[in-house]
Amino acid sequence: KTLRDMAVDDQLSRKLQEYSGVEEQIKRLTKKWATLAVYRTLLEKAREVHERDRQPQVIQSADRYLQIMVGDRYRLVSSMDEEALQLEGQDLKRKMEDHWSSGLSDQTYLATRLGMATQFASQSEPLPLILDDVLVRFDPTRRRAAAEALFDAAQHQQVFLFSCHPEVVQELGEVVSARHEGTVPLRSFEIVDGTLTPFE
Repeated sequence: KTLRDMAVDDQLSRKLQEYSGVEEQIKRLTKKWATLAVYRTLLEKAREVHERDRQPQVIQSADRYLQIMVGDRYRLVSSMDEEALQLEGQDLKRKMEDHWSSGLSDQTYLATRLGMATQFASQSEPLPLILDDVLVRFDPTRRRAAAEALFDAAQHQQVFLFSCHPEVVQELGEVVSARHEGTVPLRSFEIVDGTLTPFE
């Protein structure tokens, strides 16, 4: 072989050796990546289980009220690494607040307020819960479901609901009559000429 051929062979040998080293490094890094990917998946699943099963008491209470209003379509959860509330669908996918409909937002906010009030009442003297026209944007179906949630909250503390919509009073009356548990009397009043009178 000529010196030129020997130099080419030597260069080719070095390239093949480098290629072999790179190939080995790729295999090692691929294996490491696969291991880390599995770890990440397991950690995410564990976090989801923790967030789903070990929510703070306020979130658990709020979720119970939300279940009354939306059934099992959504669950209310709070993320461990974020302060924002999220909804979890039946497919276990998370739905952030900016993807909620206005009706679903109103239901979630009401459920959260009721959850906070319930937890506060459980740790101290229950104070009256005062709500001002919180059902004003609800359609009839959502209003009925919200009335059910308010009835449930009224089992634990007194609820004052102010509204300028007679259908709200009617809806609450129907819920109380249907459930007729006797522990939640419904008293309705209206202001006529500056005087508080029973609502007929």
